[in-house]
Amino acid sequence: MSPQIALHDPVFRDYFWIVLISLAIAGAVLGFLRFVLKKETASMFKTYCSWILIAGIGFTVLFLGRIPTIVGVTLVHFRRLKPTWMALLPLGVAALWMVPCMALFGVQMNIANLIVIPLFMGMAIDNGIHLVDRALEPPRVASERITQSTGKAVVLATLTTIAGFGSLMVARHAGIFSFGLLLALSVTCNLVAVFTVLPLLLRVVRLKTVAPNAVGMTPTMRAD
Repeated sequence: MSPQIALHDPVFRDYFWIVLISLAIAGAVLGFLRFVLKKETASMFKTYCSWILIAGIGFTVLFLGRIPTIVGVTLVHFRRLKPTWMALLPLGVAALWMVPCMALFGVQMNIANLIVIPLFMGMAIDNGIHLVDRALEPPRVASERITQSTGKAVVLATLTTIAGFGSLMVARHAGIFSFGLLLALSVTCNLVAVFTVLPLLLRVVRLKTVAPNAVGMTPTMRAD
């Protein structure tokens, strides 16, 4: 959606003003608590900042498109090109694998199934980011680390996602069935790509490890 179309859409205008007014009211309340009542608002301020970030990302996705936004946010997260493209590569590989899988299962892309694309992209990039984050953390070899605690978490989380979307295939409605099948196939392709393509890349491409805090790891997340 272009800015011209969005700004003339009444639904978008209402949504924009609701978000803007809500953020303004929340900021005023935080300011009153902090400067008038002298309350400690550090934790609430962090939450408020996350709201502003989410709103900004949402409008960026709307105006720029999903792919540029995903690439841009991933690049901002890693701040380096090499880990960025390594995290994005399994997403692209899984998308390519989906073409023969759709032909194999007789699934066709139509208007009803287009919602699969943003859902798949949002879920698929998460796995790559988590595993590359883990690979950037010293001191062990990256290809060994990603199959341990983080790898297990990614596998379990992805399997629950596959099971959830796969449950839609019990529906008698053909559209719901194809929607569930397509999502289950796409997430499965991404899971296979993440644990085949990415470990091979990590053995071939050397990543410069960084301090755990630099990749957003908390002490709990760093524990094996």
